[in-house]
Amino acid sequence: MKGKAPCSIITDGDLAMRNAITRVMPGVFHRLCAWHLLRNALSHVRDKHVLKWLKKLMLDDFEVVEFEEKWKEMVATFELEDNSWIAELYEKWMKWSTAHLRSHFFAGIRTTSHCEAFHAHVAKYVHSRTNLTDFVEQFQRCLTYFRYKVVVADYLSTCEKEVLQTNLRSLERSGDELFTKEMFKLFQYYLCKTIKLRVVDCKEMVTFSVYIVVKYCSGSVWRVSYCPSTVDFTCSCMRMQSIGLPCDHILAVLVSLNFMELPSSLVLNRWSKLATEQMKDKYPDSAMYWDSQLMARYATLVEVSRQVCAAAYCDEEEYDKMLHFLSNEATRLKLKQNNEHCVDDN
Repeated sequence: MKGKAPCSIITDGDLAMRNAITRVMPGVFHRLCAWHLLRNALSHVRDKHVLKWLKKLMLDDFEVVEFEEKWKEMVATFELEDNSWIAELYEKWMKWSTAHLRSHFFAGIRTTSHCEAFHAHVAKYVHSRTNLTDFVEQFQRCLTYFRYKVVVADYLSTCEKEVLQTNLRSLERSGDELFTKEMFKLFQYYLCKTIKLRVVDCKEMVTFSVYIVVKYCSGSVWRVSYCPSTVDFTCSCMRMQSIGLPCDHILAVLVSLNFMELPSSLVLNRWSKLATEQMKDKYPDSAMYWDSQLMARYATLVEVSRQVCAAAYCDEEEYDKMLHFLSNEATRLKLKQNNEHCVDDN
């Protein structure tokens, strides 16, 4: 990984691994695999009704306050006050509770099954008795297979048109044109759910608006913020931050505002059909495209720059200061780059 830490990690809860992650990558969000937690629960709590409660608390999109209330209700209902494993599990809520983790990006992954499936496939090519020469050859065959699968997935996403399922044709077609095949299916699922939602109120702020979204025959309420100047949306469910797809609540606001196409702010580049091509167009020599270290540096600079812009644009003094600083830095770096090109040409 060339010194670039991931934003999130999911493990089976191994103590040595946990200590290593804390020591080497202290800023990384560490999540425990839901499947391993439920398997451990089976040996410590044999009541199937408790397991249902635990699964719901692990995976459902509760508000933090609602999570706390339901946890207390579960403990009281099944008399788990003296269960040491339950008490220990609660102390680690920040590592498994979706209610507390939903603001962190995990790409929708909650278990280590993706990694284990990869290991199972690699095991078809290499094993403990494979010598080094054969390992290199077989592992290359394995990589070739995975690259072939990526090419097939790109082809299907680009060439196949999905069947539209809602009456929101323009918005749904926009998602089909932008998202990869697999991500469009999830987007389509959220879009279908908007039929049960309605926007009941709007509070106008100085630079943004807050829309109150409720679900039909339910007491659930979500707050969606919309900034017209940047066309940015955020929702209290934070699904956009954790999965990278617009939630049904944001989509309900888009429908209310009569959006015909998805704003670019709601299309994460990694889920876009154009992700590969955009990288090739930006870097025609392919140097950065294949160098994960350069890609990681670029992504880090973009993220930090985004945070600076978000913090400075509302304050006129900070805006002028940052604009002046960034303009000077852009000029300096361009001159440096041009000078380096001149030296190379000579």
